[in-house]
Amino acid sequence: MSDPTPDLTRTTAADLAAALAAGETTSVALTQAHLDRIAAVDGSVDAGGHAFLHVDTDPTRRAHAAAEHLLDRHGVVTRGAVASERIPGGKTNMDEFAMGSSTEHSAYGPTRNPWDLERIPGGFAAVYKVLAAFEDSGRCRRGYFVSGLGAAQFGTVGAIDRLRTFSEPATGPDAASTGGSDAEVVSVALAATDPANPYGAALPWPERSSGEDGSVGGAGHRPGRKAGALVVIVDGRLVLYVERGGKTLLTFSDDPELLGLAARSLADAAGRGALGRMTVEKADGEPLLGSGTTPLRTALTEAGFVSTPRGLRLHSGPGRR
Repeated sequence: MSDPTPDLTRTTAADLAAALAAGETTSVALTQAHLDRIAAVDGSVDAGGHAFLHVDTDPTRRAHAAAEHLLDRHGVVTRGAVASERIPGGKTNMDEFAMGSSTEHSAYGPTRNPWDLERIPGGFAAVYKVLAAFEDSGRCRRGYFVSGLGAAQFGTVGAIDRLRTFSEPATGPDAASTGGSDAEVVSVALAATDPANPYGAALPWPERSSGEDGSVGGAGHRPGRKAGALVVIVDGRLVLYVERGGKTLLTFSDDPELLGLAARSLADAAGRGALGRMTVEKADGEPLLGSGTTPLRTALTEAGFVSTPRGLRLHSGPGRR
C-alpha cells in the first residue's frame, strides 16, 4: 500500500505531474511543501555550502556583480552590450533628490523587475555608475575603442590590448578582411540572441535591398534577435541570417569568398551537433532551387548541402551526408 502522505520534496517530477493531473495534490500544496522544507533545513546545512541558493538583495553588490559579468562576457561594454543582455530600463525607487541613485529607498528597499526579479532595474544608466567607479579604481578603462558604438565604452585591459592587435580592414562593401592583412579570417555561427552577436543591439542590422515594407526581398523577411534564428559573421561582418527552422536564409553579401566561409561555418556547426537537420528552401524571399546557379547555392553545395526536391539539405552530426 502506498504512503498516503508522500514527501512531495522527494517525489520525481514525473510522479508530481501525474499526481497533479489526478487531483491527488495541488500546486499550492506542492509549493508549500518545498517552502516548509527550506525553512526546516536551510539554517542547519553546514557542509561547505547551502542546499538552497540565496539571492543577494543588496543593490550595490548586485550592480557590481552585473558590471563584472558584462566585462567578462563582452570585454568592451557599451550601451548596446547592456541591451543585448536584456537588462531593463525602468522607474527607480530612491530617496528624495535621488540620493544614492541605486534604485533603492531606505524605507521601502530596492526596486525589482516584476517580470524577472533577477534582472537589474535602470538599464545602462544603472551599470554606468558602477563601471565609472571601476575605472576610478583601475579595474577597467573608459575610451572610444570601437568606432560607431557610442562614446561610453568600458573595457578590460586585456580586451583593449587585444583590440589593438588587429589591423585596419580592407575598404569596400564586400571586401574580406584578408585583403591587406595576413591575419586568419574568423567565421562563426551564433544564435541571433547571443550577446556575442552585436547586430540588432550594439550595431544596427546591415542595409540590404528591401521591399516596400522594408523587408528583405519584399517577402516579409526581416532579421531580428529572435529565438531559434542564427547569424553567421565573417570577421565581424554579417553575411548570413538563418531564420528559425532553417528553411529561409537572408544574405548580406554577394561575395563568393564570404559566402563560402559562412556556409562552411553552418556546416561545421551541424557537424558538431549544434544544428538539427536543416533544408534551405528560400533565400532572400526567392526559391533557392528555382534561381539557377548563384554564389549562395554554390557556397552551400561546396559546404556539404545536398539537393532535394524541397531545397538544399544538411544533416547534423559527424556522419552527415
